[in-house]
Amino acid sequence: SWQDRETKRAGSRLTHFVSGYAATNQYEDFAESFVFYILFNQTFSERASRDPILKQKYRFFSDTVFPR
Repeated sequence: SWQDRETKRAGSRLTHFVSGYAATNQYEDFAESFVFYILFNQTFSERASRDPILKQKYRFFSDTVFPR
């Protein structure tokens, strides 16, 4: 979703982020996505199933951060 630390990639939409705050910079995107994965996993998963960018973020957490 990010071209650099504070510049979103062209074509980024709010639906690509778990929250409006996550869309402020790449660090908040990671932090908010981490919290959503831990506390609101089902909601995150459902939203990710409808958005390919959000799905990539969800899979990063499930496959890399919290592998089983």
